[in-house]
Amino acid sequence: MGRDLTTAGRGRAGLHVTLTRIGAVDQVEPGDLERLVETVRERALPVFRLDAHPLAGSRGTVRFPLAPWTPLVQPHAALSTSARQTGLPGGRPTSGFRPHLGILYGNAERDAQPVIEAVSALRALPPVPLYVDTVDLVELRRERATYRWKSLHTVRLAPSRP
Repeated sequence: MGRDLTTAGRGRAGLHVTLTRIGAVDQVEPGDLERLVETVRERALPVFRLDAHPLAGSRGTVRFPLAPWTPLVQPHAALSTSARQTGLPGGRPTSGFRPHLGILYGNAERDAQPVIEAVSALRALPPVPLYVDTVDLVELRRERATYRWKSLHTVRLAPSRP
């Protein structure tokens, strides 16, 4: 499988939320990445808080939906706009963005019902607050059944305004 460049909001312990796909590694020039990073820095996006809740399962993943979406929609739209302005190939429209925090991905076809049942008792747990303070541009690759990434650039988000 090919290697992609993506952006991800990063919180504690390496957890991440994929914001948007930039393009395949062989489609993006290093200068394009530098311009994208600079454009994002100029926007001075603020640090934000999300709540991860409730735990959900499907046939391919165990994940936390995130709320509210608004703090994620702003950087998604900014990244998409910046990517277009710098002539990068990837990205999806913000209208189709469904933010979530994936914590487990399946590597085989399976029925969703056993996964849903396995996490159902955990759905009553309280929300987990997440503070996002950086956006990373990463080279994402799939190695057998595991996603791996290497951070290429990190943009620190601006301190929240009172």
